[in-house]
Amino acid sequence: MTQACPYTVLGVTPTATAADIKRAYRQLVKRYHPDTQQPGSGHDQVARINAAYEVLGDVQRRRQYDTQQAQPFGDPFGNVSAPGYHQRNQTVHRQYSQKYSQRKNGRSADVDLERWIRLVYQPIDRFMGSLTDSLERELVELSADPFDDELMESFCNYLEGCGDRLSQARHSLSSLPNPSIVASVAAHLYYCLDRIGDGLDELAYFPMSYDETRLHAGHEMFRTADGLHWEAQTALESLGL
Repeated sequence: MTQACPYTVLGVTPTATAADIKRAYRQLVKRYHPDTQQPGSGHDQVARINAAYEVLGDVQRRRQYDTQQAQPFGDPFGNVSAPGYHQRNQTVHRQYSQKYSQRKNGRSADVDLERWIRLVYQPIDRFMGSLTDSLERELVELSADPFDDELMESFCNYLEGCGDRLSQARHSLSSLPNPSIVASVAAHLYYCLDRIGDGLDELAYFPMSYDETRLHAGHEMFRTADGLHWEAQTALESLGL
């Protein structure tokens, strides 16, 4: 599948900044969203705008596109293959195992375990415990009028705050090697945070595209993360810890 020159679709120049591109994208999607019933609005138009932003909204993809266009025998019409979303592969478990397989020497297993629970598990557990309810509240408030600028700004601030807390949770998880006895707990937490990241990525598209499927997809990923969090709690309880 190909798409027209993304700069042309978004109405920006190749020298546009990332902020310019994001601003143009949001304005176009809001203008042509089917619910607005404006002339020219419709799913096809929004799809073209989304496809263009898929290229220009990502620094690496934009650089690749610009490089392709600079080639002497490149596509003269500026067509580019549309990328997919959130690709995951089978190496994630191997990468996790490698990252967390190192063990500190010269310390007792009990001390390592107590420290890991206090500095890694408990902060992530608190983060996850507050996340699901807060998302439900934010979605209910936003549903009152998704086109209201104040409500949308509040939702964007909420997502930004979640992103900051997710970064802290990931830092906690990588700050210490997990004791072998809680390897399954750590694995559940790893995948749990991974799904939260995917969910935030999906939700972050909604303020720019007003595509409700993004809300549903993000919400579902948060539900999956909540299930993984529960599995982590169960695994820890089964060890009598």
